[in-house]
Amino acid sequence: MSERGRIRALPTIDEGRGQRITSFQSGVHPIDAGPGAVTGAASATALTVGMAAGPRFLRVFRFADFVADERQFQLRRLAEPVAVQPKVLELIFYLLRHRDRVVTKAELFESLWSGVVVTGASLLYAVKEARKVLGDDAQAPRFVSNVRGRGYRFIASVEEGTGPLLRRKALASREPHEQTAAPMRFGVPLVGREEVMARLRVHFAQAMQGQAVALMLSGDPGIGKTRIAEEVAAYVRAQGAGVLFGRCSEVEGAPPFWPWVQVIRAYLAQHDLKHAKRAMAAGASDIAAIVPELRELWSDFAVSAPIESVQARFRVFDAIATFLRNAAERQPLAIVIDDVQCADAPSLLLLQYLVSQLANERVLLLCVGRRAAVAQNETLVQISNEIARRDPGRHLELQGLTAAEIGRLVFETTGKSASELMIGRLSELTAGNPLFLTQVLHVLSAEGRLAQLETVTLGSGKLPVGVTEGLSHYLDFLAEPVRRVLAIAAVFGREFSAAPIAAVSGLGYELVLECLGEAVRWRVLGEAVEIEGPYRFAHVLMRDVLYTRLNPAERVRLHREAAEALLTHYDGAVEPPVAQLAHHFLEAAGPGDSTRAMTFALVAAHSAVERAAYEEACALCVRALHVAAAHGADPAQRAALTELHADTQARLQG
Repeated sequence: MSERGRIRALPTIDEGRGQRITSFQSGVHPIDAGPGAVTGAASATALTVGMAAGPRFLRVFRFADFVADERQFQLRRLAEPVAVQPKVLELIFYLLRHRDRVVTKAELFESLWSGVVVTGASLLYAVKEARKVLGDDAQAPRFVSNVRGRGYRFIASVEEGTGPLLRRKALASREPHEQTAAPMRFGVPLVGREEVMARLRVHFAQAMQGQAVALMLSGDPGIGKTRIAEEVAAYVRAQGAGVLFGRCSEVEGAPPFWPWVQVIRAYLAQHDLKHAKRAMAAGASDIAAIVPELRELWSDFAVSAPIESVQARFRVFDAIATFLRNAAERQPLAIVIDDVQCADAPSLLLLQYLVSQLANERVLLLCVGRRAAVAQNETLVQISNEIARRDPGRHLELQGLTAAEIGRLVFETTGKSASELMIGRLSELTAGNPLFLTQVLHVLSAEGRLAQLETVTLGSGKLPVGVTEGLSHYLDFLAEPVRRVLAIAAVFGREFSAAPIAAVSGLGYELVLECLGEAVRWRVLGEAVEIEGPYRFAHVLMRDVLYTRLNPAERVRLHREAAEALLTHYDGAVEPPVAQLAHHFLEAAGPGDSTRAMTFALVAAHSAVERAAYEEACALCVRALHVAAAHGADPAQRAALTELHADTQARLQG
């Protein structure tokens, strides 16, 4: 079978519409499944569930044929990931942590749905689904036992651990002081943002009263925009509102409408199908233009006529606006679009439409982006101006921390006081940027100089002298295998899963998990919240530094191997990541080696057209034609790309 059995049918020319892959193998993995992934969106407390009553480290539980891994927020059976809803997995983790006793229903409600008004049916549903994924029987339970009138208890025999440390042989090349050095044990505190948080709470209160509020939160990289958004999300959840995150991809290869796909998937993960169907109503078939898996969720799905023009795209936009209105009637909503400066053109047009249409609903729409990039994007400027026109106070711009706030951050992060001279030097070096401040303090900690914080001279030693240099130096403290894994991950983008990384690295899945765990410990990576994939670089600058340190030949090789790994990982997927595949093959194309790049570019461009993302289809065609001009291409492929490019331009012109 061609492509080592990954693709059922060879690409064929499709009646003048270009070369495209006609079909993939029947579904084996859902689009977001794979080692290290869970079906649906992970909740904000995914990696901390049940910790309040126990030691603050993540555990691995083994029972029967299962492994429940808190490090990866994953359930595996016989080493294979099990698709499970996030809230159900949280329930399993909580029962495992407290398996020495009966856990009352009240405790489960408080721990799993804290601050959210739900009915008893929510717990019954979660328990039912937990038993379903474990193959348990309520009448003769092996795992989850119902203690009548009291609650539930996990009754199976369990082996527990905290997961192995990085293997000694992987660390053997490091200097002794590097092997024992550890990052600071404290999280990064939220310092100096009290006024911004107070204003955001006021805006949320307005939204709760049925006065929809759209906000723009901007600032420089590392200034704390995403952290503020996550704090807002935690606050509004505690007030009983739903939170839907959509994060735009900073690297190419994301599908069209990517942030809105995530928003809709997050809603589906948080609500049962009955409520989702009611909220989408007749517009479900139109919404499926950008979220195709909706067609698989209910049998009586009505298929809309294909979208053939820019004017017809209005139907999709209106369906999504109606869906959000209906959803907000049942529960107030906070919708967060992070890294909005990286949004594709169709996503920005939809955002612009929603800002104008959602006026009298219980909706808070928070757009988070980099200040300079927002100012350079014409559509974002229009959106920002519309937001400011309604209320100038709705455009919030984060600044660097003051000297007093820097002193607070140093103390709250390290437990040590800094002199005025030290604070002044830190301010000069980092401009009060919380991310860069934190990295400087981590370097001091790793070098064993944190104890001398008041007297240490910042101009000496190997401390950073600039942003990129500082982050690069910080990464150098990691073991070589960890740096290798992270460099490969940087090729995949800011968000990624472990399995494709393991395939490219050749280190083996278990060692890759250990390396990624070490990167999480050093805060280079963080848990992904309500997005695809379990891993995410803590900041895009971390990813950028790792990527730019690769030499050009190595980048080409890694992009090619990344494409091969994704082909294997998504073999048989109903919705394979064709945009990602096109990106990697285009980056890997060389003289006389552009066939697959052209093939996947055509597939991805046609997929974009089917989703009414004409701007993305046009851009893909242009990019592929540039590669064809540089490295050559099959005449039929070049002609198909040229024709599709002309077709998308015609659609954009109406």
